Amino acid sequence: MKTLEVSGSGHSLVSPDGATYAEAHDASSGYYNEIQFIIGSGYYTGPTNYYLVQRGFIMINTASLGPKARIRSAVLTIVVLGYNNSLFHIVQGLDNGWNVSANFGLLKDKVVSGGSGSGSGSVSISLNAIGRSWINKVGITNLGLRIAGDIDNVIPTEIEYFTFSSIALSIEYFLLAGNPIIDQLIYQHAERMT
Repeated sequence: MKTLEVSGSGHSLVSPDGATYAEAHDASSGYYNEIQFIIGSGYYTGPTNYYLVQRGFIMINTASLGPKARIRSAVLTIVVLGYNNSLFHIVQGLDNGWNVSANFGLLKDKVVSGGSGSGSGSVSISLNAIGRSWINKVGITNLGLRIAGDIDNVIPTEIEYFTFSSIALSIEYFLLAGNPIIDQLIYQHAERMT
């Protein structure tokens, strides 16, 4: 069994201010948050009242796995700097680049969870089988981050958020030989080792 440990980077896209939650949640595009890597939703009050939704995007270069790699497990570790009353989910990302404002709206339909986390400090999330299937063995792995209320389309009654700093992905895998008989033996051996 081999292990690949790689760091990644992330950013946020923020909805336009919405007079209603639906306007913010269902917006077709967002703007790049240059200040911090944050996801969340909330109702903000002040001179004007508005709803806001923030969705996260992660990019990790996993090309060194190679096409013959068979992934046994994957753990995404994110340092959470701050949070308020929420759970976040890893969802399938988008392969069309970093700062694409339309990604905000496109990520709205990504509701299947590849793993979830909560709390502060170093939070490790074991990717489930679906989440592991999103790992690109020959290129860039793109993942999305959404809070539970955003996925469930729940109108927030408070400000829910997570702010993140560093991101790392640890992958346990084995390599197939390319011969069906030998590959079956390799796979059976890897199964016994768990």
